[in-house]
Amino acid sequence: MNVLLFAATLEASIRQEIEAVTRQAPDELQPFLTVLGKFQVEFELLLDRAQYTNVDAGRYPGVDSAALLGTDDAWQKILRDFAAAAEKKVTSLTALWMVQALVEKSGQLYHQAGANSAHPSTRLFFASLAETKNMLRRRIDGLMRVMYNEIWADIGFAPFLLGKD
Repeated sequence: MNVLLFAATLEASIRQEIEAVTRQAPDELQPFLTVLGKFQVEFELLLDRAQYTNVDAGRYPGVDSAALLGTDDAWQKILRDFAAAAEKKVTSLTALWMVQALVEKSGQLYHQAGANSAHPSTRLFFASLAETKNMLRRRIDGLMRVMYNEIWADIGFAPFLLGKD
């Protein structure tokens, strides 16, 4: 199985997991999960198009992180609305953990794929995919920080080893 086929299969599986999390997640997390679901679909389509690239004769499709992730203003609104939600449920935290792990591990795949590729344009393509996943992970981290701060305020101490995730 080649790397792009494996990546497309992996991303399809991740999309299915995100859909399952979305069905069970609390209301305060739904706007984020909707945007995440759209990201995942577009990311899969990008990988599908890349599978048909002959690197010696053509070019990989462009990785437009703004098109995949949306605008910073939209993410700031999601973060503000999430922070403003009155009673966040602990299930939001566990859903964010799961989603973060999926995004982080898949980003590691693209980093490794780039490092193990002989062709410069393939390395660049995979590096772009890895960076896009890292950008998404940092946005998830913002939501997790909101949860951590609220839990800390409720129980009086840092609930987890902060800075270790």
